[in-house]
Amino acid sequence: MSTIPAEYKNYRIIKHNKLINAKEKLNTLQHRIIVLMSSKIKKGDTHFNTVYFKIRHILGRGDRDNIGSGYERVRQAAKELVHASLEVENQNGKWAAYSLITVASGNKKEDFITVKFSDEMKPFFLQLESNYTQYTLSNVYHFQSAYSFRVYELLRQYYPKVSKIAIEYQYLRDLIGLDERSYARFSNFKKRVLEVAQKEINQFSDMMIDFELERSGKSVVQITFSMRPNRKVSPSIELPEQDHGVKDVSYEIIRETQSNTCPLWLSEGVYQGMLSKFGSDLLQFAIQQTEERKHIQKPANYLHKGLKEGWLTEEFNQFNQQQERVLFSLEESFATHNNNRRQEIFQQYDSKDLRDEYILELEYNKTYSSHRRLYLHQWESGEISDSALGCYKGWLLKKFGELKDWDKKVFTQEQFKKV
Repeated sequence: MSTIPAEYKNYRIIKHNKLINAKEKLNTLQHRIIVLMSSKIKKGDTHFNTVYFKIRHILGRGDRDNIGSGYERVRQAAKELVHASLEVENQNGKWAAYSLITVASGNKKEDFITVKFSDEMKPFFLQLESNYTQYTLSNVYHFQSAYSFRVYELLRQYYPKVSKIAIEYQYLRDLIGLDERSYARFSNFKKRVLEVAQKEINQFSDMMIDFELERSGKSVVQITFSMRPNRKVSPSIELPEQDHGVKDVSYEIIRETQSNTCPLWLSEGVYQGMLSKFGSDLLQFAIQQTEERKHIQKPANYLHKGLKEGWLTEEFNQFNQQQERVLFSLEESFATHNNNRRQEIFQQYDSKDLRDEYILELEYNKTYSSHRRLYLHQWESGEISDSALGCYKGWLLKKFGELKDWDKKVFTQEQFKKV
Protein backbone atom coordinates (compact mmCIF):
# COMPACT_ATOMS: atom_id res chain seq x y z
CA MET A 1 0.00 0.00 0.00
CA SER A 2 1.37 3.41 -0.96
CA THR A 3 1.09 6.46 1.25
CA ILE A 4 -1.46 9.10 0.35
CA PRO A 5 0.12 11.86 -1.77
CA ALA A 6 1.24 14.73 0.45
CA GLU A 7 -0.86 17.30 -1.43
CA TYR A 8 -4.04 15.32 -0.64
CA LYS A 9 -3.30 14.53 3.01
CA ASN A 10 -5.72 16.93 4.69
CA TYR A 11 -8.13 17.63 1.82
CA ARG A 12 -11.73 17.70 2.99
CA ILE A 13 -14.73 16.16 1.30
CA ILE A 14 -18.09 17.81 1.97
CA LYS A 15 -21.27 16.34 0.51
CA HIS A 16 -24.97 16.96 0.93
CA ASN A 17 -26.57 14.02 2.71
CA LYS A 18 -29.05 13.55 -0.11
CA LEU A 19 -26.09 12.64 -2.29
CA ILE A 20 -24.79 10.16 0.28
CA ASN A 21 -28.21 8.52 0.46
CA ALA A 22 -28.69 8.42 -3.30
CA LYS A 23 -28.88 5.10 -5.14
CA GLU A 24 -25.76 4.52 -7.20
CA LYS A 25 -23.65 1.75 -8.67
CA LEU A 26 -20.04 2.83 -9.00
CA ASN A 27 -16.87 0.74 -8.92
CA THR A 28 -13.82 1.41 -6.76
CA LEU A 29 -11.96 3.57 -9.30
CA GLN A 30 -15.08 5.64 -9.95
CA HIS A 31 -15.56 6.23 -6.23
CA ARG A 32 -11.93 7.32 -5.94
CA ILE A 33 -12.32 9.71 -8.88
CA ILE A 34 -15.42 11.25 -7.28
CA VAL A 35 -13.83 11.72 -3.83
CA LEU A 36 -10.68 13.20 -5.40
CA MET A 37 -12.84 15.62 -7.40
CA SER A 38 -14.84 16.46 -4.26
CA SER A 39 -11.66 17.18 -2.32
CA LYS A 40 -10.70 19.90 -4.82
CA ILE A 41 -13.82 21.95 -4.09
CA LYS A 42 -13.06 25.00 -1.94
CA LYS A 43 -15.29 26.78 0.49
CA GLY A 44 -16.99 29.63 -1.30
CA ASP A 45 -16.83 28.08 -4.77
CA THR A 46 -19.87 28.98 -6.87
CA HIS A 47 -19.05 26.83 -9.89
CA PHE A 48 -17.13 23.66 -10.72
CA ASN A 49 -13.66 23.84 -12.18
CA THR A 50 -12.07 21.33 -14.52
CA VAL A 51 -9.52 19.45 -12.41
CA TYR A 52 -6.80 16.97 -13.26
CA PHE A 53 -5.29 14.01 -11.41
CA LYS A 54 -2.40 11.69 -12.00
CA ILE A 55 -3.50 8.25 -13.11
CA ARG A 56 -1.31 6.63 -10.46
CA HIS A 57 -3.07 8.62 -7.71
CA ILE A 58 -6.47 7.41 -8.87
CA LEU A 59 -5.08 3.87 -8.80
CA GLY A 60 -3.75 4.47 -5.27
CA ARG A 61 -0.15 3.99 -6.43
CA GLY A 62 3.00 5.83 -5.44
CA ASP A 63 4.89 8.17 -7.79
CA ARG A 64 7.49 5.49 -8.54
CA ASP A 65 5.12 2.55 -8.97
CA ASN A 66 4.52 0.94 -12.36
CA ILE A 67 0.88 1.49 -13.35
CA GLY A 68 0.89 -1.20 -16.06
CA SER A 69 -2.58 -1.38 -17.61
CA GLY A 70 -3.86 1.15 -15.07
CA TYR A 71 -4.27 3.92 -17.62
CA GLU A 72 -6.85 1.95 -19.61
CA ARG A 73 -8.72 0.99 -16.43
CA VAL A 74 -8.93 4.61 -15.28
CA ARG A 75 -9.91 5.83 -18.76
CA GLN A 76 -12.73 3.28 -18.90
CA ALA A 77 -13.92 4.19 -15.40
CA ALA A 78 -13.94 7.90 -16.27
CA LYS A 79 -15.76 7.35 -19.57
CA GLU A 80 -18.46 5.35 -17.80
CA LEU A 81 -18.84 8.15 -15.23
CA VAL A 82 -19.78 10.56 -18.02
CA HIS A 83 -22.82 8.36 -18.73
CA ALA A 84 -23.48 7.34 -15.10
CA SER A 85 -26.27 8.77 -13.00
CA LEU A 86 -27.48 8.58 -9.44
CA GLU A 87 -31.04 8.59 -8.17
CA VAL A 88 -32.25 10.69 -5.26
CA GLU A 89 -35.58 9.69 -3.72
CA ASN A 90 -37.48 10.93 -0.67
CA GLN A 91 -40.15 9.34 1.50
CA ASN A 92 -42.94 10.97 -0.49
CA GLY A 93 -42.00 8.90 -3.50
CA LYS A 94 -40.51 11.80 -5.45
CA TRP A 95 -37.28 10.97 -7.24
CA ALA A 96 -34.79 12.54 -9.62
CA ALA A 97 -31.82 11.19 -11.57
CA TYR A 98 -28.68 13.29 -11.96
CA SER A 99 -25.60 12.95 -14.16
CA LEU A 100 -22.30 13.04 -12.27
CA ILE A 101 -19.68 14.46 -14.60
CA THR A 102 -19.78 16.13 -18.02
CA VAL A 103 -16.15 15.95 -19.12
CA ALA A 104 -13.41 13.31 -18.90
CA SER A 105 -10.33 13.58 -21.07
CA GLY A 106 -6.70 12.56 -21.16
CA ASN A 107 -3.71 11.58 -23.26
CA LYS A 108 -2.23 8.11 -23.55
CA LYS A 109 1.24 9.62 -23.50
CA GLU A 110 0.69 11.47 -20.22
CA ASP A 111 -0.03 10.24 -16.69
CA PHE A 112 -3.16 12.25 -15.94
CA ILE A 113 -6.83 12.78 -16.77
CA THR A 114 -9.04 15.87 -16.53
CA VAL A 115 -12.61 15.75 -15.24
CA LYS A 116 -15.42 18.13 -14.33
CA PHE A 117 -18.63 17.74 -12.34
CA SER A 118 -21.91 18.42 -14.12
CA ASP A 119 -23.71 21.60 -13.06
CA GLU A 120 -26.55 19.39 -11.77
CA MET A 121 -24.25 18.48 -8.89
CA LYS A 122 -24.02 22.06 -7.56
CA PRO A 123 -26.75 21.65 -4.90
CA PHE A 124 -24.89 18.63 -3.51
CA PHE A 125 -21.38 20.14 -3.26
CA LEU A 126 -21.41 23.96 -3.35
CA GLN A 127 -22.40 26.56 -0.77
CA LEU A 128 -23.59 23.94 1.75
CA GLU A 129 -24.79 25.33 5.08
CA SER A 130 -26.69 22.39 6.57
CA ASN A 131 -27.59 18.73 6.04
CA TYR A 132 -24.12 17.73 4.93
CA THR A 133 -21.35 15.32 5.93
CA GLN A 134 -17.62 15.96 5.85
CA TYR A 135 -14.46 13.93 6.32
CA THR A 136 -10.85 14.02 5.18
CA LEU A 137 -9.70 12.24 2.03
CA SER A 138 -7.17 10.19 4.00
CA ASN A 139 -10.04 8.26 5.62
CA VAL A 140 -11.13 6.65 2.34
CA TYR A 141 -8.21 6.96 -0.08
CA HIS A 142 -6.88 3.43 0.49
CA PHE A 143 -10.22 1.62 0.21
CA GLN A 144 -10.07 -1.19 -2.38
CA SER A 145 -13.78 -2.01 -2.32
CA ALA A 146 -16.59 0.18 -3.65
CA TYR A 147 -18.72 -1.05 -0.75
CA SER A 148 -16.25 0.36 1.77
CA PHE A 149 -16.77 3.85 0.32
CA ARG A 150 -20.55 3.49 0.52
CA VAL A 151 -20.75 2.00 4.01
CA TYR A 152 -18.25 4.52 5.39
CA GLU A 153 -20.20 7.52 4.08
CA LEU A 154 -23.57 6.12 5.16
CA LEU A 155 -22.29 5.74 8.72
CA ARG A 156 -20.11 8.84 8.74
CA GLN A 157 -23.07 11.14 8.20
CA TYR A 158 -24.12 10.33 11.78
CA TYR A 159 -20.80 9.64 13.49
CA PRO A 160 -19.69 10.78 16.08
CA LYS A 161 -23.02 12.21 17.29
CA VAL A 162 -24.60 8.78 17.04
CA SER A 163 -22.78 5.58 17.93
CA LYS A 164 -25.34 3.00 16.73
CA ILE A 165 -27.72 2.92 13.78
CA ALA A 166 -29.84 0.17 12.28
CA ILE A 167 -30.39 -0.05 8.51
CA GLU A 168 -32.94 -2.24 6.79
CA TYR A 169 -31.13 -4.96 4.85
CA GLN A 170 -33.00 -4.46 1.58
CA TYR A 171 -32.63 -0.69 1.81
CA LEU A 172 -28.86 -1.04 2.26
CA ARG A 173 -28.70 -3.28 -0.82
CA ASP A 174 -30.54 -0.63 -2.83
CA LEU A 175 -28.24 2.16 -1.71
CA ILE A 176 -25.03 0.34 -2.68
CA GLY A 177 -26.40 -0.63 -6.08
CA LEU A 178 -27.04 -4.37 -5.75
CA ASP A 179 -29.76 -5.95 -7.86
CA GLU A 180 -31.67 -9.09 -6.91
CA ARG A 181 -29.04 -11.40 -8.41
CA SER A 182 -25.97 -9.82 -6.82
CA TYR A 183 -24.97 -11.64 -3.62
CA ALA A 184 -28.53 -12.94 -3.35
CA ARG A 185 -27.52 -15.34 -0.57
CA PHE A 186 -26.93 -13.41 2.62
CA SER A 187 -23.80 -15.42 3.41
CA ASN A 188 -22.24 -14.01 0.23
CA PHE A 189 -23.43 -10.49 1.01
CA LYS A 190 -21.92 -10.74 4.49
CA LYS A 191 -18.59 -12.02 3.19
CA ARG A 192 -18.22 -9.79 0.11
CA VAL A 193 -19.82 -6.59 1.37
CA LEU A 194 -20.10 -6.31 5.14
CA GLU A 195 -16.89 -8.03 6.20
CA VAL A 196 -14.78 -6.42 3.49
CA ALA A 197 -16.13 -2.95 4.32
CA GLN A 198 -15.61 -3.56 8.04
CA LYS A 199 -12.00 -4.65 7.51
CA GLU A 200 -11.06 -1.67 5.35
CA ILE A 201 -12.90 0.92 7.43
CA ASN A 202 -11.28 -0.38 10.62
CA GLN A 203 -7.84 -0.47 9.00
CA PHE A 204 -7.73 2.87 7.23
CA SER A 205 -10.36 5.30 8.55
CA ASP A 206 -11.05 7.30 11.69
CA MET A 207 -13.80 4.83 12.71
CA MET A 208 -13.93 1.29 14.03
CA ILE A 209 -17.20 -0.46 13.18
CA ASP A 210 -19.01 -3.64 14.20
CA PHE A 211 -22.31 -5.00 12.97
CA GLU A 212 -25.08 -7.17 14.39
CA LEU A 213 -27.81 -8.97 12.45
CA GLU A 214 -31.53 -8.94 13.25
CA ARG A 215 -33.59 -11.79 11.82
CA SER A 216 -37.21 -12.53 11.19
CA GLY A 217 -37.28 -16.29 11.18
CA LYS A 218 -34.26 -17.31 9.12
CA SER A 219 -34.12 -14.12 7.07
CA VAL A 220 -31.98 -11.10 7.95
CA VAL A 221 -34.14 -7.98 7.96
CA GLN A 222 -31.94 -5.39 9.61
CA ILE A 223 -28.26 -4.69 10.29
CA THR A 224 -27.19 -2.68 13.32
CA PHE A 225 -23.86 -0.90 12.98
CA SER A 226 -21.90 0.42 15.96
CA MET A 227 -19.14 3.01 15.54
CA ARG A 228 -16.32 4.21 17.77
CA PRO A 229 -13.05 6.13 17.35
CA ASN A 230 -10.13 4.34 15.72
CA ARG A 231 -7.20 5.21 17.97
CA LYS A 232 -4.66 3.51 15.71
CA VAL A 233 -5.26 6.04 12.96
CA SER A 234 -3.94 9.58 13.41
CA PRO A 235 -6.87 11.95 14.02
CA SER A 236 -8.08 13.62 10.84
CA ILE A 237 -8.07 17.40 10.76
CA GLU A 238 -11.76 18.11 10.41
CA LEU A 239 -14.29 20.79 11.19
CA PRO A 240 -16.82 20.01 13.93
CA GLU A 241 -19.94 18.38 12.54
CA GLN A 242 -22.73 20.80 11.59
CA ASP A 243 -26.46 20.25 11.25
CA HIS A 244 -26.83 16.78 9.71
CA GLY A 245 -30.54 17.21 9.14
CA VAL A 246 -31.03 13.83 7.47
CA LYS A 247 -34.72 13.02 7.24
CA ASP A 248 -35.19 11.09 4.00
CA VAL A 249 -33.63 7.77 4.98
CA SER A 250 -35.08 4.67 6.64
CA TYR A 251 -32.51 4.53 9.44
CA GLU A 252 -33.44 3.84 13.02
CA ILE A 253 -31.23 5.74 15.45
CA ILE A 254 -30.65 3.38 18.36
CA ARG A 255 -28.58 5.30 20.86
CA GLU A 256 -26.71 8.60 20.98
CA THR A 257 -23.41 9.00 22.81
CA GLN A 258 -20.40 11.28 22.71
CA SER A 259 -18.18 8.86 20.76
CA ASN A 260 -18.13 6.24 23.56
CA THR A 261 -19.56 2.98 22.30
CA CYS A 262 -20.51 -0.14 24.20
CA PRO A 263 -19.28 -3.14 22.15
CA LEU A 264 -21.81 -5.78 21.21
CA TRP A 265 -20.14 -8.39 23.44
CA LEU A 266 -20.55 -6.32 26.62
CA SER A 267 -23.81 -5.50 28.38
CA GLU A 268 -24.76 -1.86 28.69
CA GLY A 269 -24.87 -2.07 32.49
CA VAL A 270 -21.36 -3.50 32.78
CA TYR A 271 -20.07 -0.96 30.26
CA GLN A 272 -21.53 1.97 32.20
CA GLY A 273 -20.07 0.62 35.45
CA MET A 274 -16.61 0.28 33.90
CA LEU A 275 -16.95 3.74 32.37
CA SER A 276 -17.70 5.23 35.80
CA LYS A 277 -14.80 3.37 37.46
CA PHE A 278 -12.03 3.62 34.87
CA GLY A 279 -12.94 6.64 32.75
CA SER A 280 -13.62 6.96 29.04
CA ASP A 281 -10.06 7.12 27.65
CA LEU A 282 -8.76 4.07 29.49
CA LEU A 283 -11.91 2.02 28.83
CA GLN A 284 -11.99 2.74 25.09
CA PHE A 285 -8.28 1.92 24.81
CA ALA A 286 -8.80 -1.35 26.71
CA ILE A 287 -11.79 -2.33 24.53
CA GLN A 288 -9.80 -1.75 21.35
CA GLN A 289 -6.84 -3.76 22.65
CA THR A 290 -9.19 -6.59 23.60
CA GLU A 291 -10.84 -6.67 20.17
CA GLU A 292 -7.53 -6.61 18.31
CA ARG A 293 -6.39 -9.79 20.07
CA LYS A 294 -8.30 -12.24 17.91
CA HIS A 295 -7.37 -15.27 20.01
CA ILE A 296 -9.50 -14.04 22.92
CA GLN A 297 -12.52 -16.32 23.30
CA LYS A 298 -14.30 -14.38 26.07
CA PRO A 299 -13.58 -10.68 25.52
CA ALA A 300 -15.73 -9.45 28.43
CA ASN A 301 -13.80 -11.63 30.91
CA TYR A 302 -10.48 -10.62 29.34
CA LEU A 303 -11.38 -6.91 29.59
CA HIS A 304 -12.47 -7.27 33.22
CA LYS A 305 -9.31 -9.14 34.19
CA GLY A 306 -6.99 -6.75 32.36
CA LEU A 307 -8.52 -3.71 34.04
CA LYS A 308 -8.78 -5.29 37.48
CA GLU A 309 -5.21 -6.65 37.50
CA GLY A 310 -3.82 -3.48 35.96
CA TRP A 311 -1.94 -4.71 32.91
CA LEU A 312 -4.30 -3.02 30.45
CA THR A 313 -3.89 0.15 32.49
CA GLU A 314 -0.11 -0.23 32.24
CA GLU A 315 -0.36 -0.59 28.43
CA PHE A 316 -2.53 2.54 28.33
CA ASN A 317 0.04 4.52 30.34
CA GLN A 318 2.87 3.34 28.09
CA PHE A 319 0.88 4.36 25.03
CA ASN A 320 0.30 7.85 26.46
CA GLN A 321 3.98 8.22 27.38
CA GLN A 322 4.95 7.36 23.82
CA GLN A 323 2.54 9.98 22.47
CA GLU A 324 3.98 12.58 24.86
CA ARG A 325 7.49 11.80 23.60
CA VAL A 326 6.33 12.27 20.02
CA LEU A 327 4.68 15.58 20.92
CA PHE A 328 7.82 16.76 22.69
CA SER A 329 9.92 15.88 19.65
CA LEU A 330 7.47 17.67 17.40
CA GLU A 331 7.72 20.81 19.52
CA GLU A 332 11.50 20.59 19.52
CA SER A 333 11.55 20.28 15.76
CA PHE A 334 9.20 23.20 15.30
CA ALA A 335 11.38 25.33 17.57
CA THR A 336 14.69 24.56 15.83
CA HIS A 337 13.59 24.60 12.17
CA ASN A 338 14.95 27.18 9.73
CA ASN A 339 13.25 30.48 10.62
CA ASN A 340 13.88 31.99 7.20
CA ARG A 341 11.89 29.20 5.54
CA ARG A 342 9.05 29.66 8.03
CA GLN A 343 8.93 33.38 7.35
CA GLU A 344 8.95 32.78 3.59
CA ILE A 345 6.00 30.38 3.81
CA PHE A 346 4.22 32.74 6.24
CA GLN A 347 4.50 35.72 3.89
CA GLN A 348 3.35 33.63 0.93
CA TYR A 349 0.33 31.86 2.42
CA ASP A 350 -0.89 33.62 5.58
CA SER A 351 -4.61 34.48 5.43
CA LYS A 352 -7.63 34.76 7.68
CA ASP A 353 -9.03 31.45 6.37
CA LEU A 354 -5.80 29.62 7.19
CA ARG A 355 -5.68 31.18 10.66
CA ASP A 356 -9.23 29.99 11.24
CA GLU A 357 -8.23 26.50 10.06
CA TYR A 358 -5.22 26.51 12.41
CA ILE A 359 -7.46 27.46 15.35
CA LEU A 360 -9.68 24.47 14.52
CA GLU A 361 -6.63 22.21 14.54
CA LEU A 362 -5.56 23.55 17.92
CA GLU A 363 -9.01 22.86 19.31
CA TYR A 364 -9.72 19.42 17.83
CA ASN A 365 -6.51 17.73 16.63
CA LYS A 366 -4.83 15.71 19.39
CA THR A 367 -1.43 16.18 17.74
CA TYR A 368 -1.54 19.78 18.92
CA SER A 369 -2.83 19.16 22.45
CA SER A 370 0.19 20.77 24.10
CA HIS A 371 -0.08 23.80 21.82
CA ARG A 372 -3.77 23.97 22.61
CA ARG A 373 -3.09 24.40 26.31
CA LEU A 374 -0.56 27.16 25.68
CA TYR A 375 -1.89 29.10 22.74
CA LEU A 376 -5.57 28.51 21.92
CA HIS A 377 -6.80 31.21 24.28
CA GLN A 378 -4.36 33.67 22.67
CA TRP A 379 -5.74 33.04 19.20
CA GLU A 380 -9.32 33.29 20.43
CA SER A 381 -8.65 36.58 22.24
CA GLY A 382 -6.53 38.05 19.45
CA GLU A 383 -3.57 38.68 21.77
CA ILE A 384 -1.01 36.48 20.00
CA SER A 385 2.51 36.13 21.42
CA ASP A 386 5.63 35.63 19.31
CA SER A 387 5.78 32.03 20.48
CA ALA A 388 2.18 31.33 19.40
CA LEU A 389 2.81 32.98 16.03
CA GLY A 390 5.97 30.90 15.62
CA CYS A 391 4.00 27.67 16.05
CA TYR A 392 1.46 28.89 13.50
CA LYS A 393 4.32 29.53 11.06
CA GLY A 394 5.57 26.02 11.74
CA TRP A 395 2.11 24.66 10.95
CA LEU A 396 2.09 26.59 7.66
CA LEU A 397 5.49 25.13 6.85
CA LYS A 398 4.18 21.63 7.50
CA LYS A 399 1.11 22.29 5.36
CA PHE A 400 2.79 23.93 2.36
CA GLY A 401 6.43 22.91 2.64
CA GLU A 402 7.81 19.53 1.64
CA LEU A 403 7.87 17.90 5.07
CA LYS A 404 6.40 14.48 4.31
CA ASP A 405 7.74 12.87 7.48
CA TRP A 406 5.48 15.05 9.65
CA ASP A 407 2.60 12.78 8.75
CA LYS A 408 4.18 9.69 10.30
CA LYS A 409 3.15 8.68 13.78
CA VAL A 410 6.60 7.74 15.04
CA PHE A 411 9.81 9.51 14.05
CA THR A 412 13.43 8.38 14.16
CA GLN A 413 16.24 10.63 15.34
CA GLU A 414 17.61 10.75 11.76
CA GLN A 415 14.24 11.91 10.44
CA PHE A 416 14.13 14.75 12.93
CA LYS A 417 17.58 15.86 11.79
CA LYS A 418 16.36 16.05 8.20
CA VAL A 419 13.40 18.29 9.00
